[in-house]
Amino acid sequence: MGCQNSTGLVNDIQAKNNSNLVLGYWGLRLRGQPLRYILELSNYPYTETKYTLSQATDWFGKDKQELELDFPNLPYLIHGDFSITESSNIANYLIQLTNQQYLQGAGQDKYRVDNIRFVCDELTTKIFSSAQQKEDEKKNQLNSQILPKIKQLQKVLSNQKQFFKKLILADIYAYTTLNYFKKTYSMEYKEFAQDFDPFLKRFEEIPRISLVRKIQQIMNQYKIGYWGLPQRAQPLKFNLELANFPYTETKCTFSQATNWFGIDKQELEIEFPNLPYLIHGCFSITESSNIANYLIYMKKQQSLQGEGQDKYRVDNIRFLCDELTAKIFASTLQKDEEKKNQLKTQILPKIKQLQMVLDSQTSFFKKLTLSDIYADTTLNYFKKTYSQEYQEFAQYFDPFLKRFEEIPRIRSYHQSQRYDKL
Repeated sequence: MGCQNSTGLVNDIQAKNNSNLVLGYWGLRLRGQPLRYILELSNYPYTETKYTLSQATDWFGKDKQELELDFPNLPYLIHGDFSITESSNIANYLIQLTNQQYLQGAGQDKYRVDNIRFVCDELTTKIFSSAQQKEDEKKNQLNSQILPKIKQLQKVLSNQKQFFKKLILADIYAYTTLNYFKKTYSMEYKEFAQDFDPFLKRFEEIPRISLVRKIQQIMNQYKIGYWGLPQRAQPLKFNLELANFPYTETKCTFSQATNWFGIDKQELEIEFPNLPYLIHGCFSITESSNIANYLIYMKKQQSLQGEGQDKYRVDNIRFLCDELTAKIFASTLQKDEEKKNQLKTQILPKIKQLQMVLDSQTSFFKKLTLSDIYADTTLNYFKKTYSQEYQEFAQYFDPFLKRFEEIPRIRSYHQSQRYDKL
């Protein structure tokens, strides 16, 4: 890479128009979002490489060296054999690439536009930084570094719905910053809502922005379909809840099985129709373990799978629990004698194996993995279905269940209407 462009920049840009454009940034909006809006407003095609904070080694340990950037940093832009970093620099390049010079303003307004742009860029960084602090320091940074700038933006915007007579970079950067402020400091935002809400609403109503937001909402929406008994869907929902990602559900009850067999099974156009299924935008799959792997991949939760050889120990527990859940369910459909036989020969031996592996620990590994997610579902189901038999194992399993259910996102999920009791 490292292509030099000292003269004839516009011609060089035009020559690259057919090259694939790649934006690389953290999996956060922040400084990458204005760049996306510039591209979206012109409908210019691009791809993204997103780095998660939990997998920072993908950037620091690999791409930062291998991409051959002159000044390695995030965000970066690669366009054909040309590459640059620094968000403001990238924004300027994209404006010329997409022939949207009007976004920079004209005459002296250019400098007023950049004034707002750079204030917002700095403010976004300060909001992010403050969110990483403990409460006292967070409040201090909010009062001393963030709110004064927010009040300045409020004063400049006044009661207008935009900073200038037409859409400008100032609006793009301010929208990103104010939305982030609103999300991070929702209580403090209320003081400014009457001035900022109309501004945010107007930006979101720009046809191209509105379309992109709708497409993103559709593409980001996960839909899970499963029987009204949530055993095999529960670990999938735990995955989504831990990632704090929105989803919708379709529950198929046995009394209304024709809704699945007679309608959805044919009309959803799933390659291998089955329950549970997952639909993500125009992509659909079935088989619970396959869905779990996909959700982990999409939400960058690979830590749940374990590392090194532990991956296979995690899956050992995961698949054993999945099988055990199916056996417990199958046993409930039997008459008493056969139910007791299945409990004794197929269920209790596996439960005892789980007890031996867990021993006196409150988790199977040092950090949360899929083994905990699947074991919680299975052991809770065993506890409900065979409450008397569970008592033998309570001293081992109760602390495990309690610890899992005290994970903040899991606790919040349990208290919501989204949670299906087994």
